[in-house]
Amino acid sequence: MTKRRTISLAGIVLAIAFSLGVQGTAAASDTPAPAPSAVQAADEVGIAGWPTGCSYESWTNGTVASCDASNGGHYRALVRCRSWDSGAIIHRSALNWISSGDSYVFCPPRTSYLSSGIETRST
Repeated sequence: MTKRRTISLAGIVLAIAFSLGVQGTAAASDTPAPAPSAVQAADEVGIAGWPTGCSYESWTNGTVASCDASNGGHYRALVRCRSWDSGAIIHRSALNWISSGDSYVFCPPRTSYLSSGIETRST
């Protein structure tokens, strides 16, 4: 019985406090709100941001690439290789776009590593 009385009393006190606390007036202004500045918009990170803090390096006849923050974007490793047979330059990229961790891509058989890179996109 004491619990019921305490809960009822607490409910009444909250109802009184709420009804007194929400009373007030609201006023609308005819002047429009100021537009956000360009600096504010540039500082905000949206869903379609670009990866930041990216780096890449050669690794076992290929490339490993990573970014510190994806910011909603994706990245993948790139590698350039030279064919032993024809001397042609072969460009390869990692199959999957990723948003965290390391991305790997390797030169195909019968080729030599030339250079590494990284490709980024905002989605």
